[in-house]
Amino acid sequence: MATLGKSKANPKNLPVGEHEEWKVAIYDDMARLTKWAIYEFNRWLDEEYRTYGGKTMQHYYNEFSTPDFTKRLQVDFNDVLEKGIEVLGINARREEVDGYDYIFVSNGDHEIEFKLTSAGTNSSFATGNKTSTFGNKKASLVWTIKYVWEDNQISEIAMDLADTSLYNLALRILKKVSQSVWKSSGGRKDSFSTLLLLNEEIGCIIGYLGNVYKGGKWLQLSTLPLEEAFKNVRD
Repeated sequence: MATLGKSKANPKNLPVGEHEEWKVAIYDDMARLTKWAIYEFNRWLDEEYRTYGGKTMQHYYNEFSTPDFTKRLQVDFNDVLEKGIEVLGINARREEVDGYDYIFVSNGDHEIEFKLTSAGTNSSFATGNKTSTFGNKKASLVWTIKYVWEDNQISEIAMDLADTSLYNLALRILKKVSQSVWKSSGGRKDSFSTLLLLNEEIGCIIGYLGNVYKGGKWLQLSTLPLEEAFKNVRD
């Protein structure tokens, strides 16, 4: 069964640094798109989605592991994101090739890796495909939506856009941690890797919804209820 994430009570959220205008413009579009897509997805789940046998998405949540449920959820959620791009008139397109999922246009075309991630672990900014990590194929711009699932709905979210090319290699060597932002367990049979950013790598974050704060070693990304998460996002 998939699990719920727990947010830290009143975390000390960190400010993001200065970034190029085109990156900020992409983040603003993503925030609008995330808001539209989450509410539309919840509406669709409640009013329309049923299996042939009449079951809701909650059935998969009850029966599947967290990774399998998230993969199942992302199939339909990507369709909603694609529709939202059209409805909102955002200059972007879905591609889903090895290493990236979307192209956002802002002072040129930019490849975006998109990850829908369960809120089970705050220190993980995203969970990705390990194969593309080995091949060094992942786009450096990573868009994450972290969700909490409750009663056939997404009840909480966090969202961020990170530029992983801005990570601090020298600091990682000094701290004797992974020299890649994508951390994979040993062996190739485990198909997952997780995106981890050091506390000092806040400069990788272009913008976020939810909470971003310092942990023991790694930055933490935790969720908020939808109304609170989206309160400053325009329609």
